[in-house]
Amino acid sequence: MRQVTLTLILIAISAVTLHAQIYYDSLSITTCDQYTWRGNTYTSSGIYFDSVKLATIDTAFSFTGGDQSFNVPGTISFLNVELKGAGGGVGFNDYIHANGGSGAHVKGTLSVSPGALINVIVGEGGASGIKDTNKVTYGGGTAGTYINNGSYGGAGGGRTALQINGNDVVSAGGGGGGGSPGGLAMITGGAGGSGTGPNGGGTGGGHPIDSTGGDGAGGFSYLTDTLFKLVTSNNGGANNAGDSAAKVDGGSGQALISWVKDSVYVLNLTINQSDTSVSMNGSTLTANQTGVAYQWLDCDNNYSIISGETGQALTATINGNYAVELNKNGCKDTSTCVRIKTVSVYEFGKSIGVSVYPNPTTGLIYIDVENIENVSIEVVDALGQVVVERKNMENTHEQFILNESPGVYFIHVNSNGEIATYKVLLK
Repeated sequence: MRQVTLTLILIAISAVTLHAQIYYDSLSITTCDQYTWRGNTYTSSGIYFDSVKLATIDTAFSFTGGDQSFNVPGTISFLNVELKGAGGGVGFNDYIHANGGSGAHVKGTLSVSPGALINVIVGEGGASGIKDTNKVTYGGGTAGTYINNGSYGGAGGGRTALQINGNDVVSAGGGGGGGSPGGLAMITGGAGGSGTGPNGGGTGGGHPIDSTGGDGAGGFSYLTDTLFKLVTSNNGGANNAGDSAAKVDGGSGQALISWVKDSVYVLNLTINQSDTSVSMNGSTLTANQTGVAYQWLDCDNNYSIISGETGQALTATINGNYAVELNKNGCKDTSTCVRIKTVSVYEFGKSIGVSVYPNPTTGLIYIDVENIENVSIEVVDALGQVVVERKNMENTHEQFILNESPGVYFIHVNSNGEIATYKVLLK
């Protein structure tokens, strides 16, 4: 069984068309096998991606009578921009209303720096001649003229613009005000807000005798080509105030700022497979995987646990088949069974009399032998390393102190090439 370590990073991308803003969020998961993520099953390490379009973030700015501003969201590099200049107000006499001109319309993509301060100017619709002929419209439109004989010119509409650091980047001019459509006097509507500045720009409204009111139309401009990429634009037209149905004031301008917010998910997947191989040296088996928990098993006894055998190595005392179970972060894996057939245990301990005591022990060990010759003693730890050795014992009684770490140790008693092995637990 394999261990899978999963790091899931959520990246939310806010963008205009192909340009993106990136946010990060992470999720860590550990599992022991293959992992299914967002409808796909992964069995190998790698970095995987998935994305979902969340929404378009739109912010509309309407006329407020003053400048408005906002900071570009963090790491945003591009904004969709759509600007509409304000319409001019109607002209008026005792008999007929005449609409003012419409403001310009411009649309494109604006290159910005994250956190930049954007100033928004939304033009005011021009006032009608009968309402306020002396009013100067916010956004650059000027007042209409009038003669107090029942004929009045409408005020020009204000421009709509975006500024960065106080400088214009793109602007949509306001429409001119409607002139008086009749009468003996020449009553001219006010000029609309310019596409290039705060004063004038669009012409006045229509001539009272030979022209229809409202032929002052707003123009557009994008002043810094490196920042603004034009998508589409229209100059304003005559006889088309923003609020023509009311036939009084021109419609105010509007600025629409938007970007697309996507969610991009990144799966950083690592599958860690434990090394279940085992090395054999004589009757000692050693697991090659380090840094995990071990439990040795008796394959010949239905993989039963061998009590006390939880070290990296196992020294077999009898021939048989053995395996080791590895436990890493709760994920268990088992090696194949390895056959040991090199253990040669001469049972002279029972018939002749070899005693090893006490067991368990705190360190002191006694070994008594009777009627055997050429006796040597070797004590090995769970890794198969020799920690005590006695050769050519002349006495039938031997004692020594096992000054080692607590654990399981094996005492090999060798007489003329025949070996008896005893397992001792050191507390």
